[in-house]
This record gives sequence, C-alpha cells and structure tokens, in this order.
Amino acid sequence: MTSKLAIQSQRSAPWLKEVVVAGKQGFHLLVMPPERDPFDGAARSFGRCWIGGDGVEAQYVAQGSDGADSYFARCLPFYRSRSYIWAWQGPNEPYVKTAKARLALVAFTLRWTYLMRREGLRCVAGAFSNGTPEVNDRQAIVELAPLFFVADYNMVHEYGAPTMQTESAWNTLRHRKLHDMLVDMWPNRAMPPWIIGETGIDGGALAPTPRPEKGWKTFAKDWPTYFDQLQWYDSELQKDSYIERAFLFGTAMESKWRDFEVNEQQCRDIAAYTAVAYGGGDNPTPIPPIEPGGRIILPLVNIGKAWYTADARFGPYDGHPERARDWNLETGGDSDYGEPLQAPCNGSVVYSADAGGGHGIVISFVAMIDGQLVNWHWKHLSRSDMWQWQQVKQGEIIGAIGNAGGKYAAHLHEEVVIGAVTGPKQDWRDPAFEYVDPATFYRDHGIPAALIDRLTRYDGR
Repeated sequence: MTSKLAIQSQRSAPWLKEVVVAGKQGFHLLVMPPERDPFDGAARSFGRCWIGGDGVEAQYVAQGSDGADSYFARCLPFYRSRSYIWAWQGPNEPYVKTAKARLALVAFTLRWTYLMRREGLRCVAGAFSNGTPEVNDRQAIVELAPLFFVADYNMVHEYGAPTMQTESAWNTLRHRKLHDMLVDMWPNRAMPPWIIGETGIDGGALAPTPRPEKGWKTFAKDWPTYFDQLQWYDSELQKDSYIERAFLFGTAMESKWRDFEVNEQQCRDIAAYTAVAYGGGDNPTPIPPIEPGGRIILPLVNIGKAWYTADARFGPYDGHPERARDWNLETGGDSDYGEPLQAPCNGSVVYSADAGGGHGIVISFVAMIDGQLVNWHWKHLSRSDMWQWQQVKQGEIIGAIGNAGGKYAAHLHEEVVIGAVTGPKQDWRDPAFEYVDPATFYRDHGIPAALIDRLTRYDGR
C-alpha cells in the first residue's frame, strides 16, 4: 500500500521539488508546466495545457472530433516542449448535462486520445467537475462510457463542504458510485487507473446553498483540522485499488484561489505524512493503447450469395442509400434470417442489447479508421454474440441478421457514422451527425467497386 495524496500546483516554486521528494509522493500535477522539469525526474508530472480557460476548451469539445483536431494542433507545440510530462490532462470540467454535449465529448475524447497516442503521449480523460456526471442518470453514463475505456487514466474532481466527510458518498467518495456503475454495466471490460485531479474543501459542494470559490480556510477551523480530513480521505482511498493518486487543490495558486491554498509549511506537513503513512510513491499502470482499426472488410460473411439493398429494388427512400442501407438476400422473405455478421476491423462494441421497438437487437461498434472515428450500427438482429465494451478482432463473428422479433422481413439495417458515437435509438434521420452511405464507405476504404456493385444491385436471382 502507499499514500495516495499528492499536490497540484498552478505555478512552480523553488521548494516544491524538496517537498515532493521528501514526501515520496512520486507524482505531481502542474497547470501550465514550465519547459524544464522542476523535479529533475524525481516525480511523474501530470500536466494541463491551459489555453484560456474552461470556456475556451468547451468550444473545442462542442465540435466533437473536429474540435479535437484543432485542440490537439493548438496544444502540440506545448506538449513537445515539455517532454518530461508523464501524462496530459484534456479539457477541464467538460459540460455533460445534455445528450448532445455528452456525445460531443465522447467523439472529442476518442479522437484526442488517438492523436495523443500517435504522438507517443499518455493522456487523461474526463476531468469531470465535482458532482458530474450524474450517477443517477443511467442513460447519461451509457452515453459517456466510451471515454472511460480509451485513455491511460480517468480523472474526476471531488470536494466536500463544510468538511470533506460531509455527504462523502456523493462528494469526496463519489468516484465509487461511478466506477461501480461502470463495472456493473460492463464487468468484462478493464478500465485504466483513476486520478482524483482536484480534491479538498470547496463551498461549491455546499448544500443547499453553494458558496463557490470558498475553500478550507473559510470552512475548516484551522490547518490541523483540515489536515486530519486529508488523512481521513487518504485512508478511504486505500480501499480503492483503481485510484492512482488524489491531487490536493492546491499550492502556488493564483490569487483567485487563495482560500484553497496550502502554503510551504503545510506542504511540508503533508510530505512528512506521506513519507511514512503508506510507504510513499509507486509505479503507475497505464493500459496499452487501443489497436487501430486497420483495413476494412465487409460485415456480411457469405458474400458469395445473392445480396441486394432495398433501394436498388424499390428506389431511394427515406435517406436510403445516402445515409443507411437495408441489406437483403434475393431469395426473399426471411431467407437471410440468421446470416452471420463479422467485425469489419479491430474495434470495440459500445452497445449490445435489445433497444426495443422497431430497433430490435442492436450492435454499435467503434474503431479508428485512417485517424477518423467511425461508428457502425447494425439493427434488427436475431442475436448478438458480443458484450458491451468487448474488444473485437477483425473477422470475429459478432451476431446474426434478424427481423426485430417479427416486425419486419429479415434484413440487415446498417448505419455508418463519421466523427461521433450516436445512441442505439438514434438513426440516420438526425441531421446533427454525419451518417454516410455504407456501400460508398466500403468502396472508399478498399472494397472493390465491382463487389460493392454486385452486392447492392437487384438482379431478380
């Protein structure tokens, strides 16, 4: 076991290295870290590229994967000039109150983590503010789930008020509810380690009347009282093996945050505690990078059979074929019921369940193709052989064609979305997302045009 307390600083200070080394903390979080490593390799530094505040970052996140490209390009020179940083935090405290915002954040995160990995950089996803995401909203957690499985670390911020113990299950220990919900939903999918990016006392957590920008100096009687609460928090984190570190907010702060600041002597008190409490620092355990999707194959397994898409027989209808395709066997009726489907590339299943209504059993699948996030939906299936968040290899059988429980003649309804992960009940009619013609997508990604033509046209065979 090891103490999990560490410190965040907004500026460097000449005594910080001595404190971190003496405390055997092993980690530090720096906002706008300097070009030179202030710890000379004695600590693994998490860094944040501050580019004008949370509002500026929110504008990038709202643009989804396109915003990730712009954000990464803006931060990349900063990243490269600070090669000592162990892992980089993404946008701070993203807005997640609406489904649209959540989907944009997932698309942003999946693209940003891909770009970071391509550059050889570790990354931290989330950085959610105290109280978010809302753990009572199961659908919100389902929509956000992809980002908890793709980075090297997950981050949340946790505060209490007037003490760190106040309503701790919903404040300073809220990570347990979120983590346990994700594990319960997807028990067979490993998550990366978690970081508490900010913690302490914050009046913003005070109920029923929050007092933002008021910290421990307002609420705690004195430093020893607050220090006792920090030690209590550390003892609780010992029960959570997935928590790597919790960073106290903070020291060397901007004047706005002086009510939260711990000074040099108080940092030395923390160091004296962490040096002996649980043995000091240890090594992090980031997950390996996700494999890129690679070359595409068709999801239809038995391509030697006579297939067609309904638009070829009946003419274009309701966004088909521009934004979706319905694949059928020319033998008609339910003759394609049970036809197997395979993964078109390496990727992850993000949904696998009966979505109800006319959707039936749905598999939603994501991969990075040529640096671009691609999300497939296959609907009306007779079965799914996958569980949610399962990593899948190209060519692996994932399910079979069905008829949505008898609501339609058997066929495969397929949607391909670029740059976003959409919900299982969303469809090609939503103009907010870039749904594309699946057949054209396959042709543009290496499937011979002659094969696509044969599989989509209706010959009456």
